Parts: sequence; C-alpha cells; structure tokens
Amino acid sequence: MTIEVTHPVTATTNGTQLRSYMRALSVVEQIMSQAPVMPTSVDVIVHPWAAGQPEVRFYFHRDPKSLRAFAAELLMEVSTEDRTTDEVYTEARVIAGQDVRVMAWSLSPRPVEQGVESPEVAA
Repeated sequence: MTIEVTHPVTATTNGTQLRSYMRALSVVEQIMSQAPVMPTSVDVIVHPWAAGQPEVRFYFHRDPKSLRAFAAELLMEVSTEDRTTDEVYTEARVIAGQDVRVMAWSLSPRPVEQGVESPEVAA
C-alpha cells in the first residue's frame, strides 16, 4: 500500500484527526466482518474542522433491500424519504463503538405499484 500526502502534515493531522481516522477504520473492520451483505462503497470522513468526530458512510447503489438487511444486523433504525417523483432515499444511522457516526444510505427508483402503469409504459 502506498500513501500520497496531498496536503501538509500538521499537528492536527498527526493528533486528533489521525486518531479519528483510525477509530473509524476499526469500526469499519468490525462492521464489515459481520455484515450480511456488502455495500457498494464505504467512505470514511474526518473533516479538519471536526477532527474528533469521524463518520463512516456505507452506500448501497439502488439497493434498499440490502441496506435494510445491513441495518437490521447493526440494530439501526431505517427511514425513507421521497426525493423526487420517481426516487426514494433510504437511510439508517447509529453511533458505533468509540463514538463513530455510522450511516448507510441508498437512492433508488420508487417501486412500481401493483396494477398501476408508469407514465412511460402507458404511453
């Protein structure tokens, strides 16, 4: 593995921010080892202005069913929100060990209702 530093190393990078990254990566390792499904991608985020507040985001590409299975394993509460007329945003959040915010999310097409044709099909 190689690491390319894209910004100057500072005291914050070596201290709080680095420890936050390591905490978050540890949480990712624990979650992935017990996850019933694999996410499409995982982001680990530690903003310089909030160096002590790491966040991990698990993305499930157009797959709310897998997100729900993932959330159930981690005892996360799932919520949904209409984003557009044809898309639904599904999200689950929890604070994991070592105070790491964990979020799983998916943006997916709205399920077609039984017996109702979409405008594209009807045309």
